[in-house]
Amino acid sequence: ISLSGDGLYAADRQGHSVRLPCPKVQVANATGGGDAMMAALVAAYLDGRSPSEAGRFALAASALTVEYEETINPNLTRQAAEKRAGLPHKE
Repeated sequence: ISLSGDGLYAADRQGHSVRLPCPKVQVANATGGGDAMMAALVAAYLDGRSPSEAGRFALAASALTVEYEETINPNLTRQAAEKRAGLPHKE
């Protein structure tokens, strides 16, 4: 669940949940930030990541998106979001 500027709340069916704050970012263009967050959250869920890891991955993807001046950041990759979130790479 997006908490707008306050971050996000993520939970799984096993009862694990986490509330994560938004990372500090220099917003250049907010277009697509929420879309990137949701896409990354779904990808992380499908990868079997915990709510905490999925949330961090999603927030990192969103941050990478809004920091770029154009609508689409060509540097937004799975590896870039994992690195930004401090997560190990998952194939």
